[in-house]
Amino acid sequence: MQKIPLILSASLVRPSFTEYLDRGFKIRVSQATLQNSAILPTCGVAALIVPLPPSSSSSSSSSSPSSSSSSSSSKEETFDQLVDRVRAFSRVHAGGVVILVGAVFGMEEIS
Repeated sequence: MQKIPLILSASLVRPSFTEYLDRGFKIRVSQATLQNSAILPTCGVAALIVPLPPSSSSSSSSSSPSSSSSSSSSKEETFDQLVDRVRAFSRVHAGGVVILVGAVFGMEEIS
């Protein structure tokens, strides 16, 4: 079986994920692609994967903006940054899809 080429953003490289994808795709990791994007060049399709923050942290960050910016501003992007990233992605990839990924269980369900 011939593997389909897949260009994977370096930000998506995780051993279990890439091992799973390696079964059907010929993976090429790229630093030049947008963060959290995957491109299937032969199919003309690209995907932007957007992890959603847990609902408990988003409600606490909205009540105290100074604490959220000082604690983890390097990891969490603002809504405006997300919109800019989606716009940049859609300008480059006409056949692009945005995949929103959220946690199934919040801290309330785990506790």
